[in-house]
Amino acid sequence: MLKDFAYKITEKGLQDLLTNIKKTTIITTSSTDKKLAKRAIENGLINSICSDIGISNIVWLHCSNTKKRRNKENYLLKK
Repeated sequence: MLKDFAYKITEKGLQDLLTNIKKTTIITTSSTDKKLAKRAIENGLINSICSDIGISNIVWLHCSNTKKRRNKENYLLKK
């Protein structure tokens, strides 16, 4: 995340600057299932980084088994 755009460093720590974002959708693709990606995405990205810069109300869509383009397209069409 870009310093002075997403956050500022102050004497008290990080100040979030993206509080105007009301809803966020994160889409990930992988050849593995959601269980393997869950820890990194939920703990690392959503609950840590996004929260630190003021982004909340996050929906995470994970497209697994995306080795083939057709699998990705079919998955997204179902959502």
